[in-house]
Amino acid sequence: MKDPFGSSLLVSSSNVALKPLQRVFHKTTASYKFLWFLAILDLVKEAPQDAGPLRLSISMICARMVAKSWIPTQRFKLSFGRWDQITAIIEALKNPENDFPFDPRYKESEALNALEGFAQAKPEKFRKIIFSPLARYVPYRFLSVWFPKAVDSFKEAIAFNSKKNRRCLIGSYLNLAA
Repeated sequence: MKDPFGSSLLVSSSNVALKPLQRVFHKTTASYKFLWFLAILDLVKEAPQDAGPLRLSISMICARMVAKSWIPTQRFKLSFGRWDQITAIIEALKNPENDFPFDPRYKESEALNALEGFAQAKPEKFRKIIFSPLARYVPYRFLSVWFPKAVDSFKEAIAFNSKKNRRCLIGSYLNLAA
């Protein structure tokens, strides 16, 4: 990803393959790649440094994505675009039938707490409203740039990449679990 002045926004590293990360953001038509990445960064930042390999669940990442979208969509009425699923997910949470404690004034941390509580109390509804729409394509589309060949599923992609490229962002650095 380049800034308007032509320099790279990501600094080279011998520990992480950055070329694929730069390609992730090369073509974007929706917010999901940015939100996915920001959610992972938050989770990595909050993780204890001496805990060993980091395990992130896709459910945790999805909840973070929605929480990060809360203020822009609810307070500032920002639309992420016609094809973006985030706004539709938040609109679905407004429906009283879904039993979500909706409040448009939530701060990001309050929205995250409500989403985590919703995932615990109503796992089927969480899966239907939040997890399924985001987990269906977002992980694959975000991670697909790390793979030199097309893969049929997200699990095959992770298995293939962790065997072939130990220095990539996933594989030995992130262990994503459903």
